[in-house]
Amino acid sequence: MKAIERLYQYIDFKGIKAISFEKKVGLSNGYLGKQLKRSADLGEGILIKIVRNCPELSPDWLLTGNGEMLKNDIESENLSNINKDDKNKLYSDAISRFINMSASYDEMKDELIHYQRERIKELEKHFDQVKSTAEDSTNLRFVAEPETQYIKTIPKK
Repeated sequence: MKAIERLYQYIDFKGIKAISFEKKVGLSNGYLGKQLKRSADLGEGILIKIVRNCPELSPDWLLTGNGEMLKNDIESENLSNINKDDKNKLYSDAISRFINMSASYDEMKDELIHYQRERIKELEKHFDQVKSTAEDSTNLRFVAEPETQYIKTIPKK
């Protein structure tokens, strides 16, 4: 499941419409719907806006699906008691983790695509061999089977 799909789970959980969420976070109207329709990735800038505007949302869950959707109450309560500089540091750290996880995800995705392409090439080669063998056996059948119309029948005595 992609981050955009998890974000929609969060929006549904909050009981709000995507357009309201877009306004709250500062996204353009219809952005999330387009991203969901295209099954596209959320960019770094969008993730930063979401993390800053939804402090109860777990960044790890949003990006990877690991853990719980919401941070536990203690984390949220502690976050409200922290001064602005510390909050900015926490946000920066969370964003850095997002970026690192996103890079790891992209690397894994690229590696998977590479292996899939290699496997497709192997399967295509195997298919061509099987096809060639099938064509050869068909040609041999025509050589081995006589054309009955050209064979004279010898009458029985």
